[in-house]
Amino acid sequence: MRGRARPHIEADGTELDSAYFLTDNEYVSGFLRLPTATDVGRMRFLEDVPPLASDHDVPTLPPVPITLLDGKGGGTDACLLGSFVSWSRFSAPLQPQYPLALTVNAVLVGSADGERAYDRAVLRCPQLLEFLDISGLTLERAVELGSGGTRHASAKIDALCVELREGVEIREKHPTEQALRWYGEIYVEGQPRRLEDWAEPLADQLALFALLADQPFRPGRIYTDSETGRVEFYATWPEAEAPRGTEPLFLLPEIAPRFEQVVAGWSKLLTDAHDLVDHLIDFQIHREHLTAADQLLSLARCLELCFDHGDRFDSTHRPSGEHRALVEEALGHFPTPFSESHGAWIRESLLASNRKRLAAQLEAVLDDLGPEVCGACQIEDPATFAGTAKDARNHYTHPTGPPKASVPKGRDLIICVNRLWFLARAAVLVELGFERCEVAAALRRSSRHYLLR
Repeated sequence: MRGRARPHIEADGTELDSAYFLTDNEYVSGFLRLPTATDVGRMRFLEDVPPLASDHDVPTLPPVPITLLDGKGGGTDACLLGSFVSWSRFSAPLQPQYPLALTVNAVLVGSADGERAYDRAVLRCPQLLEFLDISGLTLERAVELGSGGTRHASAKIDALCVELREGVEIREKHPTEQALRWYGEIYVEGQPRRLEDWAEPLADQLALFALLADQPFRPGRIYTDSETGRVEFYATWPEAEAPRGTEPLFLLPEIAPRFEQVVAGWSKLLTDAHDLVDHLIDFQIHREHLTAADQLLSLARCLELCFDHGDRFDSTHRPSGEHRALVEEALGHFPTPFSESHGAWIRESLLASNRKRLAAQLEAVLDDLGPEVCGACQIEDPATFAGTAKDARNHYTHPTGPPKASVPKGRDLIICVNRLWFLARAAVLVELGFERCEVAAALRRSSRHYLLR
């Protein structure tokens, strides 16, 4: 019953007729709901499946091979990934309608082997066309693209090859009607890995283009092509919650000559400062589900991570040896009994005081970016702004007692958040190799969509 190809399945909550094979000829029927944008998947069985039900205490099951039935005596191989038993029911004398159900985090369609490794994978995202900056699809353009699409940019970073592609496919809506589906794709190739393990590097690359376009891009289809046909990966990706009507910072035509440099800079950040990238992209794509205070806390942490990562920033006020000598000199003036009782914690506190805190870190970042970028962020006095951001971070982290007069509230809090967002993006763009004057110009274009004053 297995092995036939089937067209792409939209994960829209529809349940698919499926079968779990106990032997080559015996199987248990069930219904599979693929993971959607808003919910995990589910597999419900019409009969008990002892090999699976016996693992109800296991956090996750090993890959579960199934077949998606086509109602014509055939089917397509599939595999449930990261699944676990969500219920196992028994009743007498009548059996419950669904004695066993699995919660499913991800599904492969096109292969029953969840452990198979592939040396390439593709992420399809129609929104990516905005970054490619292509005005529209005409019939002539569709013919030009053909079935193979076209490559717009490529980069080779270490053992990973990254390409940006544009394509179009024909979808049959009705026997007498067809529709063109236009899309952008990210193609990656490198050391063989499981398709589910390709999902993160693909999403990481998409996050770069989301940042540059200032849009909340989210993954669509993830797939690979093998000698037996196309294998697709279905998983839940959180819905984007961020503004869409914003001006891009940089689009592909502007960075095409240095595409490889930008991708290499992003790859270095992913390797050396993955926490920074996570904070930045989570804010880029999901910031509207946060309160203004939580947005400020997220961006303050993001800028702390920028400072920690940057080789050009000194994390201490003075050289460590010099500071230690000053601490020992100060402790030498304490009376001996007092020093014996309290010297250890005083020494530790004084040594720790050499590390720059948030206000000093922000001042260092602002000084590094220069007056042109600060002006684009509408920051006129870096020291005052750094102090305000520090007071706000401290208050909204531990709101004890009345806030200081410098802690922004209401409209002022929104302004402070947007300035921090501009500052965080500027710091990361510099890490990617953009000149400060380019960054300032891009932020000025973007500023009309944000409340900065």
